[in-house]
Amino acid sequence: MTDSPPDKNGRLLLNKPRWSQDTFSGRAKHFFTITNPLNLLATNEQLTSAKILVDKYNMDDDFSYKNELVDLDASCNRRRGNQCDVTERFPPIVGRFVPFAAVAAANCVNIPLMRQRELMHGIPVFDENGNRLGESKIAAQNAVQMTVVSRIIMALPGM
Repeated sequence: MTDSPPDKNGRLLLNKPRWSQDTFSGRAKHFFTITNPLNLLATNEQLTSAKILVDKYNMDDDFSYKNELVDLDASCNRRRGNQCDVTERFPPIVGRFVPFAAVAAANCVNIPLMRQRELMHGIPVFDENGNRLGESKIAAQNAVQMTVVSRIIMALPGM
């Protein structure tokens, strides 16, 4: 649950998790710190450069590592003036889909969580005369799925 101790030089050990892997929270923290979806959009050159940077860090070549960071910062500052702006790498249409993706993801998580009781115990099922036949978990699953899809579709025109 606590950060793992650094090595004798006070540096992070990149080949070991920082948090205990015996608990869910430790595994979740580890996953969220090592995962970056933007890496899917990185070029081969950027990935190779990042790999070289990590390799240099692991070789304990402290001077080379710090020099690489300064070079990276300087190249970003020269290119952008004073800051690295990641958003300019993507076409404007991608920016329009970011809120939609957030709404869709929120609905995919929120609705099943809010309807957890119905998913676990089922929802009432009635015949055509209105007589209650019982409760169905399958009907609850179908209802939640249809609700998620309809909420995502309803969010489309606003985006």
